[in-house]
Amino acid sequence: MVSLRILRTLVAVVDSGSFVAGARSCGYSTAQVSRQMNQLQRRLGAQLFEKNGRILRATPLGVRVAEQARELVAEADRFDRFVRSDIN
Repeated sequence: MVSLRILRTLVAVVDSGSFVAGARSCGYSTAQVSRQMNQLQRRLGAQLFEKNGRILRATPLGVRVAEQARELVAEADRFDRFVRSDIN
């Protein structure tokens, strides 16, 4: 199973267009983000990003996976808010 942490990172990288900016928004090092994205790509058996020099772009599959990840992360956040509000 892919962790929510990695899915959040994927969304941040795709939204920002770079591992550096994605790392910054998630509070991780660029190396951590690179490892997470490599782990995700290996798990899925597919390339989610392509590099052209210093430019990083999500592949069409990467965009679709990020869209699904965004929905899952949003649902997990809603669940977390629900549980926290029920406790308080």
